[in-house]
Amino acid sequence: MPWNIAEHREAPSAGFDGKIWQFRLSDEDGREVVVLVRISGTAMATLAPALPEATRLARDTAGRTEVKKVLSWFEPPRVIQLGTMSDRALTEGGSPDKPDEAAQVAQIEAWFRERGIELWFDQIGSRWVALMIREGTRVGAAGAGRGLSRFEAARDAKFQQEAIDERMALSSIRSKTLVLPRRQSMTRSPRSLKHG
Repeated sequence: MPWNIAEHREAPSAGFDGKIWQFRLSDEDGREVVVLVRISGTAMATLAPALPEATRLARDTAGRTEVKKVLSWFEPPRVIQLGTMSDRALTEGGSPDKPDEAAQVAQIEAWFRERGIELWFDQIGSRWVALMIREGTRVGAAGAGRGLSRFEAARDAKFQQEAIDERMALSSIRSKTLVLPRRQSMTRSPRSLKHG
């Protein structure tokens, strides 16, 4: 159920040191929610080149770039907040997943944890990525599942990991296969026939 921006305006800061924009979102079922985008006062006063891209774009578009990222969520967050150190926005409330999918995502995350792998989710535009990161590592290459929702990305990551596990199991079996010595020839050589 995609959400649409029905209204967008600057909101009073009411004690918040920064800028707040209020978005009223509506869906095809007639539901409405209000999302606030808050950018810190320091980020508002900082020169654009010194800001993280997400904060700079949100500031330049009066919060619209960040709200567009949550239009595909099942329940958009109530607050999206950015500052001078925000590589990505912090969200409060909401859920990207449908209730039944949220439980399935939790099960898939538990399946990965049993294998010493963490799933890290990121939303890029309207698509989701589930990065598979070995516990205790923060650098290096990682596999990733992709999908239109967190559930689809998690499920894709699990399919990929199952394929990796299967290849590793087959490789282990192959390396443990015993190599038998060559059998002696059962035929006698011409020399043994003369003396035999």
